[in-house]
Amino acid sequence: MAYAWNEGPSYEVAERTLYDSEATDEQRMSYLGAILTRHPTVVNQMHRTTRSTLLRLLVSGRSDSSLLEAVLKANVSVGLMPDVKGSTALDLALEHRNRHTVRLLLDAILAGDISPSLGTYENIMRKFRSISTDFPKEMLDFIAKVPLEMELEVLADQSRTQTILLPNLMVAGSLRRSPRGIWEAELERLN
Repeated sequence: MAYAWNEGPSYEVAERTLYDSEATDEQRMSYLGAILTRHPTVVNQMHRTTRSTLLRLLVSGRSDSSLLEAVLKANVSVGLMPDVKGSTALDLALEHRNRHTVRLLLDAILAGDISPSLGTYENIMRKFRSISTDFPKEMLDFIAKVPLEMELEVLADQSRTQTILLPNLMVAGSLRRSPRGIWEAELERLN
């Protein structure tokens, strides 16, 4: 099989180069820097049979964390994709109980270096108990930093065309019921 001069390396080529037993850490970092500059999408390529990604490979513990940090800072949206068994890089970091790697991955999600897709957050939710049990500080830091969207406007009903802005939060009722008409006086006052 012949390759064109502009084709990026496959997952297998990247894996063999990064884990060449004769290469030094400096050579690995140099290779990774060059490949991420020219072909950043290599970070999302998968092994043909295992569907493992470069991110998952680097989390496996066989490499220096500086390589993982370089991949997370690549000029591409890195995916937190599962392999054929459904395991992601985050799952592997939790399995290895690697606090530094878990923190790197959670921080990368917050920074947008890892694609903030629905699947990414679903993975975190599935691992919520494990993360909070094994790494409570990291989980609390993550939760505290997750951006929340404020809901500043409240619409009274479909027939109104005006939007009512509430200066503060008002809570009325209980988990079981909300008394009829409890909001009418307050909404009339704000109107």
